[in-house]
Amino acid sequence: MLVFSLIFIVSCNIYSFNGASIPVGSSSVKITTFTNNTSNSIPSLQQTISEKLRDIFLEQTNLNLINKDADLNFIGSIENYEIKPISLKANETTSQNRLSITVKVKYTNSVSDKYNYETSFTRYSDFDGLSNLNEVEIELVELITDQLVEDIFNKAVINW
Repeated sequence: MLVFSLIFIVSCNIYSFNGASIPVGSSSVKITTFTNNTSNSIPSLQQTISEKLRDIFLEQTNLNLINKDADLNFIGSIENYEIKPISLKANETTSQNRLSITVKVKYTNSVSDKYNYETSFTRYSDFDGLSNLNEVEIELVELITDQLVEDIFNKAVINW
């Protein structure tokens, strides 16, 4: 009986073992490539975030990724890309810097609109003030975008 119940729950898209809770009747997701409203970010940032969000939906749900209106729709923009000092040494040199990225996301769920949202997500990573930004920026962006995509995904389908 337990095995039958688990198979039924998973096959009906009510729950998956990764915690994603996809509304019954949802079969597709559309993730529009994010727009970049910053002037100082790396050129590929909007593509990186959009692709990572697509990947997480393909890997962790059984939804079909489509390019027209879908059951779940995401539209996003990069609103802030900022590098600032967060800690100074006695000689007024920077000992720590922080790269922060803010994205704004509009999520619409055509099957169950009670989960719709429009909100901003911000994540950051600190790095040594003596580091050359060009040497650490790609790694920092990878780390931050992974966190942002997890936040966006979780808010949409894990309902936290």
